[in-house]
Amino acid sequence: MRLAAIVDQIAMECDLENCTVGQYRRAEKRFSEWLGRPSEAKHLTRQNVNSFIEQIQSYRTNTTAGNYRRALCRIWNYLTEHHGKPAYEIRRMRRPKCEEKPVVAWTMIELSALIRSSDTLPGNLKINVPASLYFSALLNVAYDTALRPSDLFILHWTQLDTDARSITLIQHKTLKPHIVFLSDNSVKALELIRYPSREKIFPLTWGGVRKWMEKIFTLAGVYGFVRLPRKNLGTLRKSNATQTFIERGEAAAAESLGHVSGTRMVRKHYIDHRERRQYTVPNRPCLTTNDG
Repeated sequence: MRLAAIVDQIAMECDLENCTVGQYRRAEKRFSEWLGRPSEAKHLTRQNVNSFIEQIQSYRTNTTAGNYRRALCRIWNYLTEHHGKPAYEIRRMRRPKCEEKPVVAWTMIELSALIRSSDTLPGNLKINVPASLYFSALLNVAYDTALRPSDLFILHWTQLDTDARSITLIQHKTLKPHIVFLSDNSVKALELIRYPSREKIFPLTWGGVRKWMEKIFTLAGVYGFVRLPRKNLGTLRKSNATQTFIERGEAAAAESLGHVSGTRMVRKHYIDHRERRQYTVPNRPCLTTNDG
């Protein structure tokens, strides 16, 4: 039985994100390339998987190798559960050590620079809204709500309660209900872009937003803003979590993000590492001179 067919079965039977299914398909494809033939259930052996992961580590990151390992183990587990394949010994499966990169969020000074820069954007969008007003509202709402960009871009005006200063939604990733709250600045910014009337609050595609965000980053350089790689609109989610952690602790940060699995993920992926430990130096020995 070919592993590609097993991936198809998993995708059909399990409610998985497209990115997860894509990861399984890539792992199966790379494993087949390593074998030099279409991979089958019989090829999933401890020796083959360990050798394959070792080779991946030689030219790709440990994170990639670890993702491939998890995907192949998921396929193996399916074969064990539904097709009687003997289970693998987890302790004898090669486990790449993945580097945990520090979380870096935008500070309040950096956020201020971005919002000030958005206010100076020239021109109008195709929806006949000034770019400056649109992106000022987007940045303010993104920070206040800590929503993922995928959720921001599908918000409807009907979900906005201006009296309660809140937005109620079903999170795209988790399919769980969530309520977020807005500052006075965000409510005022939203009122400025309410017309012309439209169904979605922020109807631009991610491609269009990325182009305008690049302009904002450039303008923010005047205020000393320095953009780091892989930092974009979604970084505001980390900024919200970090500030909430500073003011109210980890549990409140997890609640702000809409997490339902406790605080471990928020601590690992969202709270700026510079705020997780305050600067301290241990006491030093008292050095005295002996005058004889």
